[in-house]
Formats: sequence, structure tokens, C-alpha cells
Amino acid sequence: MSLNKYLHLIYPLFILVVLCSACQKQTEFTDPQPAENGQLQTEIIKYHAQQASSRDGSPTDCPELIYPLALTLPEGEIIEVENTEFLEEFLMFWEKEFTEADGFPELVFPMAVLVGEEAIEVADEAELESFYASCEELSEEEMDEELMDEETENEEENNGLKILPLGNSITVGVPHTYRYQLSQLLDDANFAYNFVGSLSGDNGEGEVYPDGWDKNHEGHSGWTAGDINEQLADWLGGYTPDMALVHLGTNDIFRIYNNDLMMEQSVTAMTEIIQKLRADNPQVVILLAQILPFTEGFEGGSIAPFNDLVNQWNTELSDLASTMCEATSPIIMVDINSDFVDSEFSDGFHPNEAGATKMAQRWADAILDEWICVEKEDFEEDMPTIVTIPEPNFAGHDVSEIVEIAPNVYTTFSSSNPNYSHRLQQFYLDMNLPNPQWVSSFHWPVGQPDPNMLPFHVPWMEQYDYNSQEQIEHNELATVAPSVYDANTVYFHLYNNPGRTWAASQNKEPAMFAGIYRATATGSYPNQTWTMEPQPVYYSDDTTFDRGGPRAVDANVWQDKDEQMYMTFGSWDPEDKNVICIADMDESTGRIESFDANTPGYYPDGGHPAIHPIATFGEGAFSFHYGDYYYLFLNLGGCCSGVNSTYRIVVGRSQNLYGPYVDDQGRSFMTQYNDGQFAGKEVLAGLNGQTKYIGPGHTGIIETKGKLGLSFHYYDGDDGGKPKLGTRELAFDSEGWPYVVSDASFSFQ
Repeated sequence: MSLNKYLHLIYPLFILVVLCSACQKQTEFTDPQPAENGQLQTEIIKYHAQQASSRDGSPTDCPELIYPLALTLPEGEIIEVENTEFLEEFLMFWEKEFTEADGFPELVFPMAVLVGEEAIEVADEAELESFYASCEELSEEEMDEELMDEETENEEENNGLKILPLGNSITVGVPHTYRYQLSQLLDDANFAYNFVGSLSGDNGEGEVYPDGWDKNHEGHSGWTAGDINEQLADWLGGYTPDMALVHLGTNDIFRIYNNDLMMEQSVTAMTEIIQKLRADNPQVVILLAQILPFTEGFEGGSIAPFNDLVNQWNTELSDLASTMCEATSPIIMVDINSDFVDSEFSDGFHPNEAGATKMAQRWADAILDEWICVEKEDFEEDMPTIVTIPEPNFAGHDVSEIVEIAPNVYTTFSSSNPNYSHRLQQFYLDMNLPNPQWVSSFHWPVGQPDPNMLPFHVPWMEQYDYNSQEQIEHNELATVAPSVYDANTVYFHLYNNPGRTWAASQNKEPAMFAGIYRATATGSYPNQTWTMEPQPVYYSDDTTFDRGGPRAVDANVWQDKDEQMYMTFGSWDPEDKNVICIADMDESTGRIESFDANTPGYYPDGGHPAIHPIATFGEGAFSFHYGDYYYLFLNLGGCCSGVNSTYRIVVGRSQNLYGPYVDDQGRSFMTQYNDGQFAGKEVLAGLNGQTKYIGPGHTGIIETKGKLGLSFHYYDGDDGGKPKLGTRELAFDSEGWPYVVSDASFSFQ
């Protein structure tokens, strides 16, 4: 049995100091009965701990412990006890966590006690018992007088509204409590208050706040509403709150999820808690929290089923408040649920300092507002809930980045054909709807080549004498790899002859002809009309490759923080040199700066000043500026083979837009290493080894609701390798490298 184990449990998790009055303590432990099994020592320890805690400086005839003292644990380990608070916490923890069969802690002799003003050494248990038995007890009348004096003194010190913070570890603070920030907000508002509760302390992880604030509370780590309900009447014997701040239910959610508890039982417990608060004070004001959500940092599994239970619980609380609210004892619903993001939590359900500060502001707003009953419907109009978004089931290959095109409305494009090509399709996610899910808008019917629409493709194709099958292939041009720039602009890749090699270096016949095109929309969501511009932004063929130019594919068109527009694009081939490039774009035209509009694909010998090579391998490039670095995400491996695809996402970074880009080992993205390895820190290569998510690629990142969402396509191993859209939350570690937070879908909330 390790002392470290106890310290870990006592301080971060079980700050349970109970500051009862001296008379209550003396009454509780008067005349303990001897017991051979060690119970006597436990009672003596409790008694002396209480005597030392209640001592006001005047000598008594009762023995008091002198610290430090030592305790022997049942397995023989000796621990040092430095003060009364630690001793009380330890004994309360022992009573809660262990049974009589586990044994009891015992005092180590010899020890010292203070009797009157004299320190006396006590040799053994019998001698200590003799002091204990001869101690003068206060009469009931004297105890009542002392209690009245203490209550009068407390009222004189703090005659403000008595507020009871009631809850679990979130009230205690693991690692941060809202109580400190709330005290500062109420002080700043010159609001007279007095926090009450049988416990006192900063938080569950040590003293972290400045002294001088009211630390009383009734937060019990790990406790459910039922646990609180069982003890509440006893606690209310020591104080009578005018107001209760109730945040309960998180531990109930855990037990309900594990089938150890029923929702109805917890609702009944909450009902009885309200009844007991009113029995103690018929005019008590109850601020009832819609409890915090679970966020992506939670490591206990997918957050979706937990948030479903949170939503159900919060609905039950709204119903409870609506039916039990009284004019003389109003129940005010407080929104401690909406607009909390992962960065405001330490572990996905306990708030960190930022989350605790937001909680405090919500409590303060409610305390300083009118205390009147509100109809359930009126409250719920402004009370968003965490919504579980079903994973998209549409065929989505080379999905674009996701952008917000209207408040809480998102869109993405994909090469939607299950065979990975041929048509663009647009999808919407409207988070304003009751049950939001990704829905299809349209298939974009880019089909037979029209000389008026595709002037650069048709003349090139007419140079060749194809057989009938090849004619069909070439006439059914493929539209793939879209990039959404904004609500009304999308770029995509258009090419002929699916299956032909990318470059002539790999085959005797000429290389595939490819172009990057742009389409723009008029109108706004949901009534948009799209038009494809006939002039390509860039195209590539044999001439391009002979001059060392990048191929026209996988455009990622983006805007930097200085509002300059860029296009990151290209794809690898063993004999190409400038595989991935960044092109400077003209914001007014949406095209490459200073590029020959008549012959855009004829990449000049020696390169072009607006096109900057940044990598010699990879494809599906995506650029992202975050903090002090530009990040380049690339796909490595092979795509488009269903369950046999080997795609994975890697990343490098540079403090300069045009490179050099390196990975976390310092390997350059402009070098192909002799061992066949490529640079790049892995971001995603299947999720936690799941067979469902095969070959993730084609990165996109969205910044929304204070967090980052990663989008990608993958091949669904549970659905025959069908390509689909995946989303996850992305974060950056302490060294500035991106990582996927969990295997839960991005919440968009």
C-alpha cells in the first residue's frame, strides 16, 4: 500500500475537509468504546483531530495532538501527518473507500499531546486512553452557547446572500474551479455574498488561487445526484443557503452509459434535492445548470453517445424546472452547455481555466439577473444542445476543404462517382436544423466536350486517331479534386482519358492532358447557380513536363493572413522534378499572376516567377498557415484502389511560405532519399488501426467555433472500400506539430 497512492487520491480527487463546529465534533465522538481490532485508535485519532481543529488558543483539560505525528497503515507503512486538515481529509477518505475488513490507521507511539499548556509524552495506547477518558466535556448548555456565538460571529463577518456551490469535481475544480472567478466577478459588481458549504478549498489540485476569497462549497468528486441527495439534509444542518448553484449529472451520465444507473433514478434524486433545499429554506433560489458537454479531448470513447445522454439529461432538468418552479422559490435554468469548445477543457469534460472562467461568467450573469420563473419553451429557444452528426455515407473522393458559406452552414465538393471520378457533387451541412446531416445538392453534369466551353482540350484531342472506345473515354472528361475557395468559388481538375499515364516518360503515347479550371456561382445558399469558366487557370501536357513544370492537378487555392491568394498544386512522377508548387495568384482575377492567358500550359523554360517549387514528391497538397509556420500536408502511398489503397497523410513545415519545408526529423521535402523513404511527419494513416478507415488523404482544414476541423477522404473497409468523407478535430502539440485529437467526428459546435 503506497503513500503516493493516498496523496494522489486525497489532494486531486478527494478534498473533503469538513469544518463542523466544535460542539458537533465533541458530541459525535464522546466516550468511544474500546475495540480489539483497532477501532479505538481510529476514534481517538478522530477525537484529537477535532480538538486541534476547534482550538481557539485558550488551554483546556482535553488532550490535543501535537504535529507532526505518524500513522501506521494496516499493511505496515508509516506516513507523516503535518496538520489537522490533512488528518481529517485522510480519515474521511479512509471511511469512504475502505471497510472494516481492510483495517484501520493507528497512531505510532510514543507520541506527544498538549494538556492545558503542558506537552506530555504518551507511551502507549493505554496511557492515551486515560487522558482521553478524563477529559472534561462541555455541557450541552455550554456547547449551545458556543455554537450561537460562532453563528453570530459568522453573520457579522458576512451578512450577504448565502450561496451554496453544489456539485461534483467540476465544482471542486479539477484542475480549475469556477468558484474563484465567480467570487471576483461578484466582488467587482459589489454584490454582497457568502459562499457556504461543509467543504473549503481552492480546487482539487492544490492551492493555485490568491488568498482572501471565500472557498466554502459542497463539491464532491465522483458523486452522482443520488449520492448528493443522501447527504444533503445532514450538510444543511450546518448552514441554510439563500441560493444554490447546482451543476450535477456528469457522473450520472457515466453510470447511465455503463448501465449502472437509470436516468429516472437520477431525475428522482434531483427532484428530492430541490425538495430538501426548500425544506431548509422555503424561499431558496435554485440556479440549475444545463451541464457541460463532452468534447473531443475525452478519452473514454466516442463522445456522441455521452452527449446524447447530456442532451437528454438537460431536457429532463428543463422539464423539472418548469414543473417545480415557484414564485417564492424560483428555479432558474443556467446555460453551462452551449459554445464550450475543446480548448476550454483539460480532459474533454473537466473545464480548464478558460472553461472555468466561462462557467463563472454564466453563473454571475444569472445571479445578477432577475430571479423569476421562465417558461421551459422560452429558455430552450436560446439553449443549443450538442448534436451528434451522422458520418457522411455519400461517395466522396478527393473531397475539398470544408468552408462555412452562411452562419452555421457548411459545404464541400467531391469527385462523387463511386469509381472515384467523372462528376463533381456538392454537399451541405446545415447546423441550424434540428437533426443536421450532410445532404447532396447536385451532380455537376460536366460531360461531352463543347468547343465553346473547353477550347484547350478539344484541339489537343483532335490530333489523335482513337478507336471508338478511346473516343468514349476522351469525350467523357473527368472532373476531380475540387478546392472550395469561398462560398461562390470552386476550383477543380479536368482531364481526359482516365487511366492514361501522367507523363510521356512512362509511356510511348503522349502524356495525359490536364487542366485546372474555376467555376463561380451567383446567388447565395441555398439558391446558387454555378457557371464554369472556359479558360483554364493552368494546364499541363508533354511540353509542360519537358520544361520541368508541375502537372495541373490537386489544386488547393487559399488566402493567407495578409489576404494574398495562392494555389498549392501538383502531383508526383518519378522523373518529374518540381512535383509540388505554390503559385502566386491575382485576387482580382483568381488566376496565376502574369501567366500567359492564351497558352497557360506552356510552362516557360527555366520556370515561371509566380510558380515556386516546394516539394519533389507527394500529391493532394494542402497549405495551412498556423502560428509561426506554414504547414504543407501531402499524401503518400497509393489511392483509388478501395480497400487496397495505401494513402496516408504527412506534414512538413517552414517559417517561409516558399520553403524549405522539413519534417520533425529535419528531412527536406525537396529530397528523395536513397533508402526509398520520403520526408514527412505522419498525421493520419488509418485511425487507431481501425479497418474501417483505409487510405486517408486529400487534406482540408477549417477553423470554426474556436477549433480546427480536419477533413479527408478514406476508403470504408466496412462498405467494400467505398470512398467517403471523414472529419476529425485537429490540434497542435507543444512543439507546434499537428495531430488528430481523437477518432470522433468533428462536431462543428
